[in-house]
Amino acid sequence: MPAETTHRLDDTVAAIRTAASARTPNWQLLALDRRETTAELSCGQIDAARAAQETTAWLRLVVDGRVGTATTSRPDRVDDLVRDAWDCARHGPEAGQDTEPPTLAHERRLPDGGRRPGAAPPTADEVLAGTGELAGEIAGLQRRSGLHVHGTITRVGEAVHVASPTGVVHDRLGHWGVAAVAERPDAEGMQVSWHSWTGRPVLADEVADWTVATGGWRDLPALPCPTDLREVLLAPGAVHALLSPVLRSLSGPATQGRSFLPADLGERLLNKRLTVTDGAHPDAPASGAADGLPRPVVDDEGVACHPLVLVEAGTPCRRYHTRHSAAAAGVPPTGHGFRGSALRRKPLQPVSAVLGDVRVHADAALSGSWRSLLSSVESGIVVESLLGAEQKGRLSPVVEGGVQQGFVVRRGRVVGLLRRTRFRMDVREALGAELAGVSTQSWPVSKVWTGTLPFLLVRAAGS
Repeated sequence: MPAETTHRLDDTVAAIRTAASARTPNWQLLALDRRETTAELSCGQIDAARAAQETTAWLRLVVDGRVGTATTSRPDRVDDLVRDAWDCARHGPEAGQDTEPPTLAHERRLPDGGRRPGAAPPTADEVLAGTGELAGEIAGLQRRSGLHVHGTITRVGEAVHVASPTGVVHDRLGHWGVAAVAERPDAEGMQVSWHSWTGRPVLADEVADWTVATGGWRDLPALPCPTDLREVLLAPGAVHALLSPVLRSLSGPATQGRSFLPADLGERLLNKRLTVTDGAHPDAPASGAADGLPRPVVDDEGVACHPLVLVEAGTPCRRYHTRHSAAAAGVPPTGHGFRGSALRRKPLQPVSAVLGDVRVHADAALSGSWRSLLSSVESGIVVESLLGAEQKGRLSPVVEGGVQQGFVVRRGRVVGLLRRTRFRMDVREALGAELAGVSTQSWPVSKVWTGTLPFLLVRAAGS
């Protein structure tokens, strides 16, 4: 985004801080400027493009023990914003113990995601050039795979200001995103979908490798699931769906309602060789695949964002909180309170507990390429994606849905397309079974939550 836009927002935030401080010593501010450029792809070629900009501010005041909030798309109208929040506080709800403003000890300014420290955000010409580079890579991928690729290329840039009476944090985030479907028109049911994010306009090697491979699985018959099923190779999209019941139940707000997880965590649910974190694991090597998922410095409530171990050796061990849910549980907040998501702030939405960088770790002895995992399958299936996979209100570990895209494997070779079928799968069985391998390749998946996930190879008990 242009430097003058950032400077104007800096000046506006400073003016709001002054006006709010004149009214009350207890206030919080979230202001952001988001620019998004999207190109639509049809058969690997840019078909249309659009750009949008959104500048918003959310202000919260505590006056005489009551809370008032106001949101505006014209934050330059400082007096109107502060007056609206003040008037709301006169009749607002009583402030609870979690309404004290965050402590922001000093100012910090972060570089744009994926760029050198101190580098300016990309110009409009650079964004267009990067979009063209990505489109060219996707066109080449279409030729190599034989699949028709449709989807979008999006460049997102966001300047975020989180402020309180103690200071302000300036956070500038940016990433490229590609969301696409690759399909074979002459093969009914052959459709592979993927998402990829990066700090630079480069398509992830993992995505290209997987797409080219699936494009080679042509002229295959539609087969039922093998009756002698021994192995299941779960692609990142399927891993996301199966982990969702556990991760959603670990959110702090879930503990205030009903959840299938006990209040006192400690019962193992997944394979003991699996560990799940939000952010990098302390012992894990740096992963270039995750570099495109910018991690905010603070959440929308001003709480610092740090990596968090959610599942240790198959056992859920920690919950992620907003300030409100943390106060209710009597524990510190974890920096997961966002309006919208960590990648798409929406000031008009209420704060919720959001995961933004989930990663799956396993023993190094299990690691291998997804191709080596596939070649080890004697009689099994590859589950590329699930259709309508869901579990109801965090009340059950059971996922219900259907296999949207899958493949039947015999002796390490793909021999057919898996017929679409409904299923009812207990995550304790699906991810608690014998773990035979974890791929060294991974890529981002984002639905209910965002993560950079690998392939998992599981074997049925007794096989």
